[in-house]
Amino acid sequence: MADAISTSARFTRIAAIALAASAVSTLFSIAISQILLGVALAAFLASRPRLNLPMWWRPLLLYMAWTVLSALLSPPVARHLPQILKLWLFAILLLEYGFQPAY
Repeated sequence: MADAISTSARFTRIAAIALAASAVSTLFSIAISQILLGVALAAFLASRPRLNLPMWWRPLLLYMAWTVLSALLSPPVARHLPQILKLWLFAILLLEYGFQPAY
């Protein structure tokens, strides 16, 4: 049990460092920033956090679903791919909210 707790804490620490490095690396490389954001998200999910999502998460999820739906139903789907790929950045909100202490 103690080993699982230390593993979870280790993944949480990796996620926090990768998230901070992702925020800083946007100053000089978007590619590195995106890679570090992926590492932070993977480490955060590997730590198996208890997600207490905020109240504004449902409208944001609805917005994301509506954006994907409208992009898929528009005639040149490939032209709308950048808008779908930008939704990836909302992972920053999930990660940052996950590191906040529960009140």
